[in-house]
Amino acid sequence: MDLFEQALRRRADQEQVARILVAQWDFDRRLVAQALQSVQTLFGHYSRHDETHSNTILIQIARLLGPDRIGRLSATDLWLLLEAAYQHDIGMVVPDVDSRKWWASSDFRDHLDSLRDHPDPDYRTAADVLLGRSGLDTLGTEWPFEVKRHLTLVLADYGRRKHPARAEMIVRSPETIGLASPRVLLPERLWGLLGRICALHGSNFNETLKLHRIEQGIGTDDAHPLFVACMLRLGDLLDLDNGRFCPVMKACFGVLPSSSAAHERKHASIRHLHVNPSRIEIEAVCQDEESFDEAERWLSWVRDEVRDLSARWADVSPESDFGGLPALGTIEAHLADHVLLENGRRPRFEVDRESLLTLVRGGNLYSDRSACIRELLQNAVDATLLRVWDEQRERLEAADAGSATGANPLAQLREIVASYPIDVKVERVSQATGAIAQQPPSDSPGTLSKWRITIADVGMGISRKDLEHIQRIGGSQRNPHKRRARREMPEWLRPSGIFGIGLQSVFLITDRAELLSRALDSNEVLEVVLRRGDHGNADGLLVKPSSDRDLRRHGGTRVSFEFEVEAVPSRVSLSTSDEDLNRILTGFDPVADQDMPYEAARIRAAVRDFAFSAAVPVRLDGTFCEMPPVNQVDDDRTYIFFDRKTSIELRFRGSFHGSLTLCYRGAPLETVRGSNFINLQADLRFGEARDLLQLSREKLSGKGVVLVGDRLDDALSRAMPAYLEHIKTRGDADLDLQAASLWSVLADKRDLNEIGQRLNSWREHRLWETGPKLGELLDATALDVVVDGARRNYAAEPNKWNPREGKLELLSRTSLDPETLFALFSRMGRHVSLASGKMKAVKGLPGAGESTVHYRVSRDSSLDPLPDGGLKYLLLHRYGSWGVGGRVSLPCSQRFAELALRERATWGTWINRTHSGAGPLMVSPFFVEGNRGQGRLTLRNVTQLIRWVAERVLHPAPVEQIARAYLRFIVHADRLARVGWGERVNYEIDEVRHELRREFGIESDETIASHGQVAKDAPDDRVREGLGTAKSDETKVGASRKSARKKERRKNRART
Repeated sequence: MDLFEQALRRRADQEQVARILVAQWDFDRRLVAQALQSVQTLFGHYSRHDETHSNTILIQIARLLGPDRIGRLSATDLWLLLEAAYQHDIGMVVPDVDSRKWWASSDFRDHLDSLRDHPDPDYRTAADVLLGRSGLDTLGTEWPFEVKRHLTLVLADYGRRKHPARAEMIVRSPETIGLASPRVLLPERLWGLLGRICALHGSNFNETLKLHRIEQGIGTDDAHPLFVACMLRLGDLLDLDNGRFCPVMKACFGVLPSSSAAHERKHASIRHLHVNPSRIEIEAVCQDEESFDEAERWLSWVRDEVRDLSARWADVSPESDFGGLPALGTIEAHLADHVLLENGRRPRFEVDRESLLTLVRGGNLYSDRSACIRELLQNAVDATLLRVWDEQRERLEAADAGSATGANPLAQLREIVASYPIDVKVERVSQATGAIAQQPPSDSPGTLSKWRITIADVGMGISRKDLEHIQRIGGSQRNPHKRRARREMPEWLRPSGIFGIGLQSVFLITDRAELLSRALDSNEVLEVVLRRGDHGNADGLLVKPSSDRDLRRHGGTRVSFEFEVEAVPSRVSLSTSDEDLNRILTGFDPVADQDMPYEAARIRAAVRDFAFSAAVPVRLDGTFCEMPPVNQVDDDRTYIFFDRKTSIELRFRGSFHGSLTLCYRGAPLETVRGSNFINLQADLRFGEARDLLQLSREKLSGKGVVLVGDRLDDALSRAMPAYLEHIKTRGDADLDLQAASLWSVLADKRDLNEIGQRLNSWREHRLWETGPKLGELLDATALDVVVDGARRNYAAEPNKWNPREGKLELLSRTSLDPETLFALFSRMGRHVSLASGKMKAVKGLPGAGESTVHYRVSRDSSLDPLPDGGLKYLLLHRYGSWGVGGRVSLPCSQRFAELALRERATWGTWINRTHSGAGPLMVSPFFVEGNRGQGRLTLRNVTQLIRWVAERVLHPAPVEQIARAYLRFIVHADRLARVGWGERVNYEIDEVRHELRREFGIESDETIASHGQVAKDAPDDRVREGLGTAKSDETKVGASRKSARKKERRKNRART
């Protein structure tokens, strides 16, 4: 600073008019320096932007120019340099009133939304919290301080982007921040010039070149604003030495976000810095990748700025003989102990667009052409919804308000969008002429047929600005105009969100596409040719104006492209419910027909499937596709319910063979099987596609499954009472009422259970046409249930019910599978015991088997869920036969109650799923290694298992007690199953005893005695019967062992 200030004072001594500049500078130096101290209020996690930064900029400019050239500068240039160095960051002074205005502005909301894609997780978390996507409960007990920190982060990030423009505004009107700097001594023109110079330190170099090279200064001298602006930019970049971060500011802010910490380490990495009029040299040695990236980015800016400035120096220099810029010396960043494959760049992965498209095409992310057509249709729907919101906002806001009283706003939407249809055409193209052909040419049959697809909408249209986002895969999510409109819309109305690969998905079908569009805010129709760049073609977009009258009048977008397929496909899929596609398949005569338009029919079927649940009507080849009904009650068996709280539309259709079909904002997703008793379609009209769906938009993502599951349960808890009331108004709804009430009883939400139990209709349901009612089964004191898996799967014998003996034999299909039946027993307070079971070989399937299992159901809570007969069956026939992992769980017998877990393990397999919900489980000590069905059984990691279980048991007990219980179980299970396991056994009981004695002080004779006592005191008669069977089985085991030893002795004698 001293060199420039001294030069200015010398000028003032020589020219009286320059004294005004000195007076203004003396005043501003103190006022602005004090104002810059307020920067730390909002930017405490940034490097210093106070007077020390300003002085360093002036020092670096002085080193670039040298004393001689500084002495040649005019008084106005000197004043502009001093003022610009001090005031260029004055925009980072943000009064409270401005922060509050930011918070209320739509532009700030756009910025807050964009921070969800910020590379720094601190900013992503801050955005989610302030947008209400993450609750305060996620922040812990110190949530007020965390909220303050999050707000500071996002306000500072917004202010950093705005501060160059704010600096220009404050220079012109300093009173807006309470700065009492006079503006009467100098012409307003000079203050405007200074403000513009300050603003351009945050712009690109070409924007800076728009400044005038020479401007009239004070008195008779000239000012050179372009030169001053370029010196400010370069001096600002060269302030990168260590010490930019203030320890006091850091302590006041708290933990720095990771991006700020990387900047701090970047400054600390500077090992060599030298600037003089002839050369600039900078070297940094970084200790981690993040600081290296920041250092390399900063140094690349220095290199680019010097090169750009050198190339235009003749236009920038204040005088022709002023001398040149310093040369670029070594300007490099190094990553300690790492190799850089490119000069100054860390090796990193980059994504090539064409390779990405190839990966998407080959990796089945988009399953086929029809999936890509759906992507284009969804783009058309999204554009249409944006236009409908723009033109029909009042009606849609009224519909949203009406949803608070139970009305379905989607019904109103479907009435409105009836006049905004999407038109799709699938047309055959002549190979010879390129014209539309109704039939394949009979005179020139070929191996390929060509088709043209056109998708036209009357949506928002595409502007020149939108094309910048279209060029980048996923780039549309950064379109601020569309993000703002989407945020203002009600949740249920919003487009599906920018996701997938958007318009570029067309390249998965073709190499070239044509697009015509007129944006609503423009009268210009654009014709765009999209080319993939294969086979010598140029890649990218070709844009030119178009005179298309239809689009000029109505607006919207029309996409068309052609593709070739086999005239007769070599492979087809026969699993289809589309009538037209079936007609194509069944009507093909390979003797006479030389063309089968299978692929075109598949695309038409996909369009119809999309249209059925779409929010906007679709017209296919001139005919409207079937759409969802607009009324709350579609027909006698379908009921529509919109849940405002979750923004989910539910369509109920009663059935004991139910399924759950999902849609996302009208676009069909997968059908999820296993929703018993109700056919339910759920249209998920909330959230963003990237948070809920896989890339293809055909299925939920792992995160989406969790989010949708919780929200769907919440919606169903409010919808089910209304649906049940609707069913009761029908005269022929007994079966539907039974199904819905039974679904409620078995649901995982208590309020739904209570609804189902109050209704009680499910008790009237019969397992089969002449079978028992569910209420009859539940009223029985005790039941014997036999599930014959072999006959249920391979035969159609009638089921049997003997009410006198309380015996139920399930020999064929029933409306409730056994697993659901036992879940109902458990839900209604009954206790289920697996009494015994056996395995039968399946004829014609060597090595396969089907089981017949005997269960007991009782009101008696002392019923053992797994007596010895059931345990032996599981050990011999079900152990390790399916599932993931070698560690399994099984129902916990009362004799080993110490081993019952509080919660089910998140890993391993339930060894018997049929009544796995009937009580607590235990983890088996026997571990299966190798093939699941034939794997060897070991007792590995028993000590670790005991300690793990001791921390998770239902009834806390000392670890020694858990160890005794496990040893009892091991000995007991070994007696039951060792002979049956045969060669699968790969353990020694004595080794386990020794290990547990060493680790826990367990004595084997105590264990055996304990085991005998528990078996003796088995409480229930039926359990005793099971134990009697087990004892008989143990006798047989002993006899089998003796027989095996006799055979071995005979073999030995024969060998001798």
